[in-house]
Amino acid sequence: MLDLVREIFRFEGWNDPDCIRFNQRVTKLTTEQSSHIVVLELNESDNVVRDATEFARRLPTHKGVVVIGKEDAISTLRALKELGFYYVFWPVNKTEFADFLTHVNKNLQNFSGVSQKRKAKRVAVVGAKGGVGTSFIAGELTSMLASQGTDSLLVDHQYSNSNVDVLLALKDFKPRAIDEFVAPLHEMDEEGALSYLHPVRKNLRLLALDSDMSQENILTYSQTLCDLLSRNTNFIIEDFSGSVNFKLEPQMLVDNFDVVVVVVDPSVAAMRSAKRLHERIRNIQLTLSKKTRVITLVNYHRPTTSFVIEKGEINRYLALMPI
Repeated sequence: MLDLVREIFRFEGWNDPDCIRFNQRVTKLTTEQSSHIVVLELNESDNVVRDATEFARRLPTHKGVVVIGKEDAISTLRALKELGFYYVFWPVNKTEFADFLTHVNKNLQNFSGVSQKRKAKRVAVVGAKGGVGTSFIAGELTSMLASQGTDSLLVDHQYSNSNVDVLLALKDFKPRAIDEFVAPLHEMDEEGALSYLHPVRKNLRLLALDSDMSQENILTYSQTLCDLLSRNTNFIIEDFSGSVNFKLEPQMLVDNFDVVVVVVDPSVAAMRSAKRLHERIRNIQLTLSKKTRVITLVNYHRPTTSFVIEKGEINRYLALMPI
């Protein structure tokens, strides 16, 4: 198999592929893989879709992924297509495989085909109110993903009085200034979007903006950058603290995010706010086929005795909300 892949890559003039075993130096999949096509050989797998899913968050979203397996089932093909992966049933002859890889390469150049589905998972971490630890949760989530070898991007939507530099232990940090005269939003491309990122450490980058524009316009600018960067990372975690200086619309959350994490503390104000947000998201999703997953996280950021709502009451109250 490896000899066949190498022969095709060399014939096409592509970089020689590296052979990497899953349980050895897995981080090379994201840090040292130079080829634009990743071939995932799963001939010994007893569940190709399950094992391919395990790789999905480790593989760069801008690369084409070809899965090779021995499951001759249309369900396997469809499931892998939903992941943005191509599938080749093994065995396959040299000519067919060469034509297939050429087809994948052409799709990558034209930004078409199955790979279009391979975009970063977008997670909105939303504070039911200010002071419940939303920024801390967003930072910890991004840091955890990065430490597991997943390329992750943290987006700070606190455009004034942000403490993200403290949470990430950054020194001499300044948000990136937006200049609409130098870089108009309608002319922005992926390379331009990348220039706004601040490297924090391996697999973790930060998008934090500063501008004299209105808060709503900065949000629009930020969301456009995230769209452009969705093929350059695996996870985009966005921090919508309850103290942001703009109105957060549930419709925007449903339209742009795969997961919404609602952060609350055991207080009456936070619970009521969270319930309203859940209900508005649920009403928007009634007519949609694709559902945004909503997760509620109760953060005990002070001693339990400091809160007036007990755990049993929280469970009864949150049971009214779809999770």
